[in-house]
Amino acid sequence: MQIICKIENKKMKKIGISLILFYIICVSAAGAENDPPYRLDPTDYVKTLAGKGDDAGIPDLEEASLVFSGVEDGELERYRELFLKIVEDLKKDLESGPGDMPVPEMILHFMHENVLTGYKPYQTYMNVLLDSGQYNCVSSAILYLILVKSAGIPVWGIKTRDHAFCRVIFDEKEYDVETTTIHGFDPGSKKEFHDEFGNVTGFSYVSPKNYSKRKDVTEIGLISLILGNRITYLTDKKNFIEPVGLSVDIYSLVKDQDNYNILIGSFNNLGAYYNQMGLFKEGEEFLDKVIAAWGADEKILEVKKSLIHNQLLELVNRNSFDEALDFIREYYTEDGKIYGEGREFFVYIYVKNAESAAESSFQEAIKIINKGVDEAGPDKSFTRAKSAFVYKWIMFHVNKSEFDAACDVLKKLDKVQDITSADYEKYLEFIYLSRADSIFKKEGNLEAAEYLKSVSKNLKNHAKVDKAYNAYIHNYEVDVHNRMVRLFNQKKYREAKAVIKEALKLLPDSKKFKSDLELVEKALKDQ
Repeated sequence: MQIICKIENKKMKKIGISLILFYIICVSAAGAENDPPYRLDPTDYVKTLAGKGDDAGIPDLEEASLVFSGVEDGELERYRELFLKIVEDLKKDLESGPGDMPVPEMILHFMHENVLTGYKPYQTYMNVLLDSGQYNCVSSAILYLILVKSAGIPVWGIKTRDHAFCRVIFDEKEYDVETTTIHGFDPGSKKEFHDEFGNVTGFSYVSPKNYSKRKDVTEIGLISLILGNRITYLTDKKNFIEPVGLSVDIYSLVKDQDNYNILIGSFNNLGAYYNQMGLFKEGEEFLDKVIAAWGADEKILEVKKSLIHNQLLELVNRNSFDEALDFIREYYTEDGKIYGEGREFFVYIYVKNAESAAESSFQEAIKIINKGVDEAGPDKSFTRAKSAFVYKWIMFHVNKSEFDAACDVLKKLDKVQDITSADYEKYLEFIYLSRADSIFKKEGNLEAAEYLKSVSKNLKNHAKVDKAYNAYIHNYEVDVHNRMVRLFNQKKYREAKAVIKEALKLLPDSKKFKSDLELVEKALKDQ
């Protein structure tokens, strides 16, 4: 959550266009002494500050506001002196008397008359405020909190979805304090505040009492909002590494749901960036460390799942099938079984490997499919692939008129149970019919029919073979009959009779031939 006073807060953005520069920085940082570029532990400073909790004094708050603003150690002393001068000037001002207004209101006036110079929505940093007087709701609220606390008045922060201000106790009453304008003390009671607020910030004022989900925050919690704004700013600039450490810091200081969301959001953003850049192993390693340190949040697991998926997809797309299979066995195996999309890829890879093997050996292709079934279990794709290889193997021999070889293939497949009984029957029938057609083309219908008659006993269901047999017989009868008719029409009755007599020797039960013989003999008698 970024707080910039009355402006829609900037949420953690999804990853946009890849930045090559970021890739270079990331890899270079990771390579230095094998240290990762990100930080998953809070800094020692944050640990110490978190340990103080409510016992943190004004110097602690001042220093924290500077450290969180990114001030280096060498510059801290200069800013401490600036804080000290402001506090001393405030004390002198208060010593002159409270006047007509409550002390907390006097302190607000003091800030705007002596320190603050101009409102800027994104100006969260305390060093910038001390150097230039520019401020937003967060930085002005932090300064106000420090000054009021130095006066011994109870004060704490309030945050909403997109705003921050303070609340004080004075004369046994509680007051909201909008620190962005000089008229912000108990703003709901001042008409002049509304105009001033709009002129300063450029936004319509919403009474703090009307804010939805307003939350009290501790002194440390208010100062830690600087970290939240830095995280959002860096994320907007497509820097996804630095926010990780900052989010760890802010959550270590204040363990509430808002900061947890910031923490998980920063983890997700960097994990997603690794994913987009194709740095899958680095991303997975990062998320594994996150899970070990901070637990397995569902959103983290989803990003990790995506990283694993894309890593596998890359291996498959570049045809690194052996690596992909090992990857599947490592990431998609549970209780000895391959599951989920890993199984789908596993089946796909085995089928592709089998198809490649089939270019030189259908037998090897079928062995590969069987191995896949043994490891992953039955699958429709395996069944379809094996059926296709069996068909191609049979057709390879049939197309070369190697019918005995085709039958040998069937017997071999049947022996090792690589073919169902139904398919065995279907292919054997196909081979017989193909061989009969070959015999017909070389020798004739009767020879083809005789072949089918000799092999039909090998089939459990020989209806198609019987039908083909009858067709060959019919065609043979038609051929003989047509020869007889031509001779008969030429009145060559003796030659016609000889044709029929010869055919009857081969097919003695043919009714057509018997009928033709009667016709010819009658013609001879009437001649």
